[in-house]
Amino acid sequence: MGNLSDRYGRRPILLISLLGFGIDYIILAMAPSYGWLFAGRIIAGITGASFTTASAYIADISTDETSRAKNFGLIGAAFGLGFVLGPALGGLLAKFGLRAPFYAAAVLCLINCLYGYFFLPESLSKENRRPFEWARANPFGSLKFLTRHTEIAGLSVAFFLIYLGSQAVQGNWNFLRNTASAGIRIW
Repeated sequence: MGNLSDRYGRRPILLISLLGFGIDYIILAMAPSYGWLFAGRIIAGITGASFTTASAYIADISTDETSRAKNFGLIGAAFGLGFVLGPALGGLLAKFGLRAPFYAAAVLCLINCLYGYFFLPESLSKENRRPFEWARANPFGSLKFLTRHTEIAGLSVAFFLIYLGSQAVQGNWNFLRNTASAGIRIW
């Protein structure tokens, strides 16, 4: 997705990502079986590179290193706040039904998508865009890059741990679904 945002701009990729997440949450809310849950997660996986594209957007709009550090701090705080408040809000909304948190997440994503469509300017000018290259989109190419640049190994490990922690949230859905379907109250 980062490669696509370098080619087509940050704004369209962010909008596609938000729309994909909105569709994903609608599918999750209406899913009659596990197969539908997987379908929703596949859509989210294909369109879900919002963090890297948002980071590139922040880098584009930051005028100097001080504002860039401040802006990255703000986006990190926003993501962190979402990870803390999101599950809490989902737990409160679950009192209205097990599917209510997914509908709420879908509404938030789609509202953000509409806001971005009407108000978010493009941050990457056409002269700074580069062509899409399949070689750069290959995840193994990134690992090969890391073997040549060992000076960023610590940073790479830190990002791996951040993403591992953020993806662990997804693993709790099965627990929520199983306890709720068994009639066990978790609140």
